[in-house]
Amino acid sequence: NLHNLVLLMYTWLPDSTGDIMVIKLDPSGNMIWQRFYDGPLHTDDVPIDMVVDRFNNIWICGTSITKNGDTDILLVKFSDEGVQGAGELFGLHDSLSDVPVSIAADRTGCPVISGALASPEYGMEHAVLRYNIDGKLLWYRVISTRQDDFANDLQADDSCNIYVVGSISN
Repeated sequence: NLHNLVLLMYTWLPDSTGDIMVIKLDPSGNMIWQRFYDGPLHTDDVPIDMVVDRFNNIWICGTSITKNGDTDILLVKFSDEGVQGAGELFGLHDSLSDVPVSIAADRTGCPVISGALASPEYGMEHAVLRYNIDGKLLWYRVISTRQDDFANDLQADDSCNIYVVGSISN
């Protein structure tokens, strides 16, 4: 059984900054569609990771530069047909950069992102962000040891439990 291929890239378009590019190919390598994401501020949008959920939606996590010059965590959704959902940004502190490292989707199609949030008191804090099927933030959790803590990867099981690996300082 042959499947389609989805490519995630970073590109520069004329009269723009860096943008996210997604290309969907059929099993023979023919392009089905190509899409670009340029955030509302038209700043650098950098892809980090993607996952295809059980409904063939493509979820992308990355970073987007804010009006303060820092980076926030970005979540973008494309449907199987290439229709883009709204991009969502998450950051806790202005002028501090937040970064995602991994994205997964549970059996209901809801995306989960792991990464690090910058804290003025503690450096980088390990973070997990859970979204609903429409890409709206449901909750986030932070693990902090008052030193730099990072997530490396995550998975969601069939019961919608989330498993995260990373490093914490103690």
